[in-house]
Amino acid sequence: MYKKHLMLAAFIFGVVFAFSFKFQVDYKKISEDATTLVSIAIAVYITVPSFMVGSPYADKLKRTVDPKRVGMSKLGTLRDYLRDSMFFSILTIVLRVLYKLELVSFGKYCNGKIDVDLLISSFSCAVFALNILFLWLIFKLILVTMMNAANYDNEGK
Repeated sequence: MYKKHLMLAAFIFGVVFAFSFKFQVDYKKISEDATTLVSIAIAVYITVPSFMVGSPYADKLKRTVDPKRVGMSKLGTLRDYLRDSMFFSILTIVLRVLYKLELVSFGKYCNGKIDVDLLISSFSCAVFALNILFLWLIFKLILVTMMNAANYDNEGK
């Protein structure tokens, strides 16, 4: 992942976690919607590699060194973004299953000072926010890839 995207992801995770914790957001209320969005995102993530298979532009990406990542091709960078996106998508689905099975009811610990349920809910909201970020980043990458592929195909004509 590019450093700026990694920093943006850390910032978004931290801000969403803090706000969710401060305002006691209950992830259970949005978990179904989160799963729906993530399911659509997974379909997009699966479509990207199949869109690239057999494309002459994919070969070009494989041969082009990514200037922002030492020793990586641009195709490798795209693969890493897709892998990270899938990780957070699957994590969101796992969290939804835990909520659906009601396995996220730990209560409070340390004489009522630490609300574990609220911590898990805040974490879940932050992971969902990362899914939205990755969906946006992958969408941007798809658009750039499609534009570059169109330009690449037109270069020989």
